[in-house]
Order: sequence, then C-alpha cells, then structure tokens
Amino acid sequence: MGKLKIKCAFLIGEARHWSTLSYNQTMSLFLVALIAGLSGMLGWGVSDFSAKKAIDKIGELKTLIGSQIIGGLFLLVFFLLTNPSPPKVTGTLLFYVSALALLDGAGYLFLYRAFKKGIMSIVSPIAASSAGFSVIVAVFLFKESLSLFGLIGVILIFLGILITSTDLKDLKKSFSRANLTNGVPEALATMVLIGFWFPLWDKFVGNQDWLFWLIMLKLMMGIMLCVYFYLTNKGNNLLSGYKSVTLVLLLIALFDTLAYLGTTWGYSVTSNTTSLITVIANAYSLPIIVLAYFLLNERIKKQQALGIVSIIAGIIISSL
Repeated sequence: MGKLKIKCAFLIGEARHWSTLSYNQTMSLFLVALIAGLSGMLGWGVSDFSAKKAIDKIGELKTLIGSQIIGGLFLLVFFLLTNPSPPKVTGTLLFYVSALALLDGAGYLFLYRAFKKGIMSIVSPIAASSAGFSVIVAVFLFKESLSLFGLIGVILIFLGILITSTDLKDLKKSFSRANLTNGVPEALATMVLIGFWFPLWDKFVGNQDWLFWLIMLKLMMGIMLCVYFYLTNKGNNLLSGYKSVTLVLLLIALFDTLAYLGTTWGYSVTSNTTSLITVIANAYSLPIIVLAYFLLNERIKKQQALGIVSIIAGIIISSL
C-alpha cells in the first residue's frame, strides 16, 4: 500500500511537471509572437504615418523604393559585421525569395493604386482584410491549429483592424457617389497577395538563416520596383527628389525594417503562431491613430476607440 501511494505521488508530480512545462512553453511562444507582432504593428504604423511627407514630395513608388533599399543596406552592413560567412545559397532558394519579393512588391503597388483610384472608406477595409485572408491560408492550407482562446483573440484583433480602418460616415456618403467599384479590384488583389505573402514568408524563413534572407528580400524587392519604375516612368529620373526627404526617408526605412525584422524573427523561432503574429502586426492603424492624436491633435473617434479596445482585448484573450 505504501509503495502504491509513493507511485501515485510520483505520477502526480510528473503530471504537474509536464503540465507546468507545457504551460511555460505555451506562454513563451505567446510572448515571442506578441513581441514579433507588436514590432510589426509599431514599425509599419510609424513608417506609414511618416510616409505622407515623402509621398507628397516624391510619390509613392519612389518612397517605397527608397525605404526598401535603404533598409536592406542597413541590414546588410549589420550582417557583414556580425556574420563571418553567408549561408549556402542555391538557385531554388533564390527563386523562392525572388517570388516572395515579387509578391510583396506587387501587393504594395496594388495597395497604392487602390488608394489613388478608389474611395478610401471602401478600399481600405478590403485591403485590411489581408490579415484575415492570411489566417485562412495558415489554417486551411498550412494546417495551423488554433486554440479556442487563440481563435477568439485572432477574430477580435481582425475585427479591430476592420473597425479602425473604416470611416462609417464617409462610407455612408460614398453610396451616393458614382463608380463605387473604382479601386476595388486593386484592393482585392492587395488582400490576396499580402494575405498569401505572410504565411508563405513564415514557411520560407522557418528553416533558413532568416536575417540573410530578409536582406535578400528587401534588396530584391527594391531592385524589382526600380525596374518597374523605369518601365512605367520613361524619361523620369529615379534619383531626383530624394535629397529633400532624406531624413524622413531614413525614419521610414528604420521603422519599416523594424517591422520586417520583428515579424521575420517571430516566424523563424516559433511554430503554429503565424495567425497571431500576422494579425497583431497588421493592426498598425492603432499606432497611426495614437500618433495622430498626440502629434496632429486629431480626435479619436468612438469607432476608432472601439477598434482599439477590440485589438487589445484580442491580444489579452490570445494569451489565455
């Protein structure tokens, strides 16, 4: 009887040990995903907020080219100083990262075109739905499993993204306008391209030297966008105008690179967290609203406050 009690006590102790270990592993995965997602949210939020000044002077395409190449060069210098030798590069890996750079760059171009052609209150929520599309791809195509609280959290964050990116007053007015579909095809293309890009990038960097391939991604995207510029802007000088926006472009590149660094690092060191990292990172409208409140004295609307609460609640629930 005494031996039975000892054995039972041992088994209970082992069960508690593995339960605690499992809980700690779950929490550590969540913390990594949270840091990665918040890096993306903050980085893309600040870079998008800062981009308006540069875009007004040199245009969307030049701003995008400059931020990608400068960010890629920053990372390249850091990599060369801290890594004695680059990883093995194969033709297959170069093809994959080139395809991902093309996908990411095309997503940006369609997004800018949607904003230029369409009604913001219509195209912005459609484009913002790329986060939800990424979750669908991760769950159904790559078989990511979400816990009940994880699923609820992701849904709340996604709803918060939609709420903060939709102007209901402008949306009501837009129904009285003609050509409501202007920019919608481009916004849908953005949703699909960026929606696929996040989970595909996650799968690519999972078993690779993620910093090196992030450098390759940004530089390749910058080069592809340069080619696109020369094909579509014949006679225009690509380098003109950059001197007037040097400081703001450095700021944009810094925070855009922070976003890519954080999300890529999170994807590379965790598994089964694609959805959480992606939706948190795509909630960059939150820091934009906060920055506009403090720096531009813009009031936070009730709808925006509701979206912020939904995002924060989703993050908290995801940790349970």
